[in-house]
Amino acid sequence: MGEAGMLDRSSRPHHSPNKTPRRLVRKVVHLRWKKRLGPVGIGAQLGMPASTVHTVLSRCRINRPSHVDVRTGEPARRYEHEHPGSMIHVDIKKLGNIPDGGGWRYVGRLQGERNKAITAKRTGKHGITGDMITGTAFVHTVIDDHSRVAYAEIHDDETAATAIAVLRRAVGWFASRGVTVEQVLSDNGSAYRSYAWRDACAELSIQPKRTRPYHPQTNGKIERFHRTLADGWAYARHYNSESARRNALPAWLHSYNHHRPHTAIGSQPPISRLTNVPEKHTYYGMPIALEIDGEEIEPVGFGYNKQIVTGLLRQKLGYDGVVVTDWELVNDNHVGDQALPARAWGVEELNPEERMLRILDAGADQFGGEECVDLLLALVRDGRVSEARIDESARRLLLVKFQLGLFGDPFVDEEAAFALVGNEAFRAAGHRAQAESVTLLQVAEGALPLAPATRIYADGCSLPDAVATPEEAEVAVVRVNAPWEHRDDLFLEAWFHQGSLDFPPAEVERIRALAARVPVVLVVNLDRAAILTPFVDMPGVVALVGVFGTSDAALRDALSGRIPPRGRLPLELPSSMAAVEEHAPDAVGGSRDALFPIGHGLTL
Repeated sequence: MGEAGMLDRSSRPHHSPNKTPRRLVRKVVHLRWKKRLGPVGIGAQLGMPASTVHTVLSRCRINRPSHVDVRTGEPARRYEHEHPGSMIHVDIKKLGNIPDGGGWRYVGRLQGERNKAITAKRTGKHGITGDMITGTAFVHTVIDDHSRVAYAEIHDDETAATAIAVLRRAVGWFASRGVTVEQVLSDNGSAYRSYAWRDACAELSIQPKRTRPYHPQTNGKIERFHRTLADGWAYARHYNSESARRNALPAWLHSYNHHRPHTAIGSQPPISRLTNVPEKHTYYGMPIALEIDGEEIEPVGFGYNKQIVTGLLRQKLGYDGVVVTDWELVNDNHVGDQALPARAWGVEELNPEERMLRILDAGADQFGGEECVDLLLALVRDGRVSEARIDESARRLLLVKFQLGLFGDPFVDEEAAFALVGNEAFRAAGHRAQAESVTLLQVAEGALPLAPATRIYADGCSLPDAVATPEEAEVAVVRVNAPWEHRDDLFLEAWFHQGSLDFPPAEVERIRALAARVPVVLVVNLDRAAILTPFVDMPGVVALVGVFGTSDAALRDALSGRIPPRGRLPLELPSSMAAVEEHAPDAVGGSRDALFPIGHGLTL
């Protein structure tokens, strides 16, 4: 055969007499699709070995259950929108409220029914037939299609008004993370078919879409999230009450978004896919004994760390926006008589020029708090930093400015500015927003709203119609600050509030003494959390109210009901400092026996 006989040839046979006939392959696929049988079941029906059936299913890529739609049996058709916010899914998960003492899943049917009866009698809730019931928790869920980042709120109904309010807050929550919502996909529930839902979506510039009726798989991502929600939170452990379960939701959501690997996105947490924010900030800390994909990460500050900024953030996560370092990573800082060493964790031995080189090599674009332009120019002149490297960061920085329109229309009409800023309409809107943000935490029956003619004693606030002494008053409005301790050991520390969240004993006794003379509406400025446990059952304290910088005038309108307050807590109010100290510092909410959970707020 000459040279041709020396060539390699395929060992594949020219014909395969034992190859499974096409007719039989079609039957295997049909049984898999329509009856969702496995290799053993299909083999028994067709008289074929299970191993041969498995080979056929593998060749057709339908051998794994995850490859087949669990409802239709047909190959799963998967999709994913290309960027965060392109599509969000919304739905409502209904859960029976847990009775005090625990539900039947953990205490058994008999004790569960007893607990249910006792709780229903206490709450006074009745079903359609008149039976006493514990009620239903409606978990309004929102999930981003691309990233799988989830948002959820618990309410007592599934009305269009509630669904719209959740949507507005979810859109704001995603916007604070750099995500603009473009479309929303829902099922055909009455809330989502309403004109109010349509109008709210139009107001938010969101295109609403609905799934085909009776095809929940079209909204499969959120349906699957509901299973995870049930397994990981709703029924994950023994809750002694419905409030305990609700208090645990924020912490679980934080863990789901930030720490739980998601197999559909490469076993990364959902938050890692929010890469379309315009700017990211590297923090002061440094990794200790950290590994990523088996690679040990150098223990130097994140601003100097190329493995983190370039390797993880830019290359692996695909982020191409601006990276800003934290402050004082290059030079020491001198403020008054304080000398503050540079936060050069892990590179303390380097001089300022070498630190700057490390930051640029890591992939950062902006030096936080530095004014040492001369150092950078010297590095460029010496050829240690190329102009191309400067252009790379300049492009990112200028892109953000162009996107903000700072160059397209840079000039202002000064006269128009004077007419626009602080006009009456804006002031009225601001006043209303402040009044509506007032958050009612606890209100005794009949305590609020305050009638127009109510004689009020004002303590810690200025009310125009206040009387001079508690004895003249029908009620006292006492406004206090959340507790804090003065500290000035570190730079800027005295500018902020920190320390224990407990009220000083003297302040507690002062309010107790006043409440013994006249009913007290206690208003707390919640610039930080506060432990209100001493006041919850204090005799004479008829209402607990949280405010967030509200003016006294707006507070008066809210307490009188002229502008109904509808604020909700953006943070959890713990029950004790012991619960705070034992709580995970990176978990949002979920402390032991929390007094008021995130999202709590009553209405008049």
